[in-house]
Amino acid sequence: MIGGHWVTGIARLNVDGSVDTKFSPRLEGTPVSISLQTDGKILVQGCFFSLCGQIRKNLGRLNADGTLDSGFNPGANATTYSLTLEPDGRILVGGDFTMLAGHPCNYIGRLNNTGPATQNLAYDGSTITWLRGGTSPEVWRTTFEQSTDGVNWTSLGAGTRIPGGWQLPGVVLPPGGLIRARGHITSGYHNASVWFAETITQPPWAAIVTRDGGFGVVSNGFGFNIGGSGTQAVVVEASTNLSQWSPVFTNAFTNGSFYFSDSQWTNAPARFYRLRSP
Repeated sequence: MIGGHWVTGIARLNVDGSVDTKFSPRLEGTPVSISLQTDGKILVQGCFFSLCGQIRKNLGRLNADGTLDSGFNPGANATTYSLTLEPDGRILVGGDFTMLAGHPCNYIGRLNNTGPATQNLAYDGSTITWLRGGTSPEVWRTTFEQSTDGVNWTSLGAGTRIPGGWQLPGVVLPPGGLIRARGHITSGYHNASVWFAETITQPPWAAIVTRDGGFGVVSNGFGFNIGGSGTQAVVVEASTNLSQWSPVFTNAFTNGSFYFSDSQWTNAPARFYRLRSP
């Protein structure tokens, strides 16, 4: 019993601490721990023989609403004590078993993922967004860092949860820099398994060449010569404080020189401009 309600083996609480009475998977046996996927599915391990009224031996998976994921039934012939979701969605399992998913496997094994593990780390010039989905391991907190050489990293701060992932706004990065996102995960018997998922990306940057004679006021507009070859899309943004940026032109195309006008350029305070690839 928990919170005045009868539950069998596993329960879920609402954010106010009350029992989620709609979540009732009915586990017959002893659960050891659970692990969450970013798609909301719940991996359950321990010493049990039945889950949601169906035979499941020591390892099973629930849908986000607490119903049984009928497509996942690997089975282990003895108690499972630890379980880890790898970044690509594969599942590491440890325990007393000698058979896993119908194959001889002594005490430790790995299961293939049953769907794609998706993620995308992006930077739009002011906000870092790390979207995670599918069979990726769910994380309970995130941190973001930046580096100019891939060796020395500087903390940018902790992420805030958004639908489908995590986000950090108000970030100004030097051109050509790297971004690293880390998501921290806890699982296993007595929360003994602790690790993190990591992603590194380098945002696309457009170089601004300022000493080639093509930079300045031209026909009541500003001219930039950008690096790169062929036609590419660029985003021009304006700021009065070098922290908060707003787009002036978005996804304009150029083959080397680009001119734009800003209706607010005569207003105080002075406005700064930057050019980047979207």
